[in-house]
Amino acid sequence: MAKLKERTRKIKKALVLGGILLVVLVIFLSWLFGWGVRESQEEVVVKVTPTPTTKPVVLREEEQPEIELKINANRSGATLVVSNISQKFSQLEYELIYLAESEGQEIERGLAGGPIPVPASREITVTDEEILFGTRSCTTGVCRYHIDKNVSGGTLIIRLITPENQVWALERNFMIEKDSSGYETVWED
Repeated sequence: MAKLKERTRKIKKALVLGGILLVVLVIFLSWLFGWGVRESQEEVVVKVTPTPTTKPVVLREEEQPEIELKINANRSGATLVVSNISQKFSQLEYELIYLAESEGQEIERGLAGGPIPVPASREITVTDEEILFGTRSCTTGVCRYHIDKNVSGGTLIIRLITPENQVWALERNFMIEKDSSGYETVWED
């Protein structure tokens, strides 16, 4: 009987000690993970970048910019020059959708850039490094190129954006033709 009382006392002592340890553990975990009531709440601020509205800007013909698409001598890319940009505009975006050949079939490829801030010179040049008819992969300082074959033409879309996010857009179709010095852009409009 004495052994039974001693064993019961030890079990009760172990349960009380275990309960105390459990309460201490819950308090510690509550503190560690920040559970419970906090004195201050953090305010979450979400910043939304405005996108250009669809409200178009109308330009008279003499206000419209000059656009030139110079094709590389090996037809691997192009240089885009947009000049005489109206003072109304602060940014430029462009899209270029072009036709190439892959496994004997004509495919559409595309690239885009911007927004590009309009400088004080009111002229933007996007180089052939940025307008590449194909893909470029650079690792450890070495670049490999996969140039699309037989690029024949496409569509150029230019968007000029005002500080108030109003947009003037131009879409022009073009063909690429061979000339005496390489290739040239022939606008279809």
